[in-house]
Order: sequence, then structure tokens, then C-alpha cells
Amino acid sequence: MKKLILLFALIFTIGSSFTACKDNESKTEEMLENDFDNDIIEEDENAGPFDEYDEDGDGVWNEDEFGNSVENDFANWDSDGDGSLNEDEFYETTFGNTDANDDDSISEEEWNQGYSSMYGNYAAEGDFDAYDTNDDGMLDSAEWREGFSDSEWFGTYDGDDDDEMITESEFNDGLYGDWDTNSDGRIDEDEFVAYNGYYENW
Repeated sequence: MKKLILLFALIFTIGSSFTACKDNESKTEEMLENDFDNDIIEEDENAGPFDEYDEDGDGVWNEDEFGNSVENDFANWDSDGDGSLNEDEFYETTFGNTDANDDDSISEEEWNQGYSSMYGNYAAEGDFDAYDTNDDGMLDSAEWREGFSDSEWFGTYDGDDDDEMITESEFNDGLYGDWDTNSDGRIDEDEFVAYNGYYENW
């Protein structure tokens, strides 16, 4: 009888030890997995938005890398969802982007910020008053559209086909040209920082 009790005790001890080992193994695997995940998160956080899209790690963005960084932006501009931008959508969106406080008007301060960050290459004149045709100290969407109607802004984005519509590819090319401020065919981190400070608020 004592032998039988001892045998059961031995079996119970071995079973308990095996279960404890399995539990410890699972906890170890979980800890390693969490550490691995944390390393990935830390690496991503340290990389920053520019490095995130610099896929080949050469310190500049090519057009494909830039396109990946703005891949969701076109849909925000294409309000009717037809896959292209007409002039109404283009100027409606650029007006909204410049209207930083969303009050449906553009103050001279907002104009100046946009002029130096977004549309300065296309404005016929840098003078806010030239666009404020009713002299009320603010630009409404009609004044905005009228002021740029004779400029090359929309046409520059429309590309060579000049079909009065901007495709997603043309949109990305137009943005790429704006961000590439020194026109060397690539976007370095300094150009990214200079433009992104304004663009990230759109």
C-alpha cells in the first residue's frame, strides 16, 4: 500500500513539474514576443515620417516613394469620387487648405502663410489686396477662384494633355514638383521639413 501511495505521489510530482515547465515556456515566449514588438515600435518611432517612406534608405525620396507618402490625399481632393479633379474641386480644396481656421474665408495672415508654403509660384501677384476685390479684408472662395483663374496653377498640375482634368498620377507629379523646391528631381529631408510643416495641417 505504501508503495502504491509513493507511486501516485511520484506521478503527481512529475505531472506538476511538467505543467510548470510548460507554463514557464509560454511566459518566456510571450515575453520575447512582447520585447520583439516593442523593438519594432521603438524603431518605427525613431525612424520619423521621412525615413518611413525612404524605402531604399538613400536619404531622398524618389517619385514612387513620394507617391506612397501621399497616396490617400487624392481621394480627399476628389470630392465627387470620379477619379479625377476638375477646376472646381482643385480650387475648392486649395481654398479650404489655406483657410486654416475653417471660417470659409482667408485672412491676410492665412494668405501670407499659404503664399510662402503652397501657391507662391502660381499667384499672379503676391499682394493680398489684389485678390480681395471687395476690399473687406478677407478672401471668399469666389475671389480665390477668380484670382487664380488666369494663373498656371491648375494647368501645371494638369500636365501635358491639358484636358481640364487632373488624374491621380498628374496630382502626385504636381505635388512632387512643389515639394522639390530646388528642382533636382528628388526630395531630401530639408525639403520635406520645409513643406511638410504646412502640408501636414491640410
